[in-house]
Amino acid sequence: MKNDHYFDKKTVSQEGYKLICLPYAGGGASYFNGLQKAMYGGIDVIAAQLPGRESRMAEKPLHSCRELAAAIADELSPYLKSGNFSVFGHSMGGIIGYELSCQLTEKGLCPDVCFISSTAIEEQVTQPPSLELDDDAFLERVAFFGGIDKDSEILKYPEFKSVYLNILRADFTVVESYVCGGKCLPCPIAALCGDSDPSETLDNMRKWEGYTSSQVIYRQFCGDHFYIEHSLDELCGFLTKTIRSARQKRS
Repeated sequence: MKNDHYFDKKTVSQEGYKLICLPYAGGGASYFNGLQKAMYGGIDVIAAQLPGRESRMAEKPLHSCRELAAAIADELSPYLKSGNFSVFGHSMGGIIGYELSCQLTEKGLCPDVCFISSTAIEEQVTQPPSLELDDDAFLERVAFFGGIDKDSEILKYPEFKSVYLNILRADFTVVESYVCGGKCLPCPIAALCGDSDPSETLDNMRKWEGYTSSQVIYRQFCGDHFYIEHSLDELCGFLTKTIRSARQKRS
């Protein structure tokens, strides 16, 4: 049965404060289960389920960041009229989160904070696009980010491997094909990463300063590209404090 919704409508209401979360390449909404359970301060974690994974496995994944952001914005807009929300995107989700924040702002719905986790902007493309790589070369690229182990069980079954690689290739294309056009957010951007991330550092995330008319807040956590699962308590405290501070400045 097809489920073309990005969010479980039973968990989204117009009341309360929302943290809209976008996952990494190949990831699903379940990645944020730990954050949902650990979050406090009256903040509800609303995780997006993108096409092609988990409960939406039967759907084809999308290749366009703008298309994904537009679909999410259309679905969520009716629930954001109070303005009580922020956006959190991890890795690929950081790019989608930025574009989503831009599109929502154009609708008059600006987030308090746009949290960009483990992803840079305006990277110089010196490698061939992921869609042009054979499976082995593409898996090496994915493994560099820590997204999959070469001995992963899913790669031992050709039918599952094929489906998963299609999702990953689509997601990598979402990032590789995105041209932001230099749109500037009026809200703060928070740039976050792990201190042992092999692909992202705070230094190469500093270009985000050109994409907000407010400020960029930097924070490093203990862990690799997927630091979230290792630094939940510290992350929750930082999210709550940063959102509270941004709301106080706006009031």
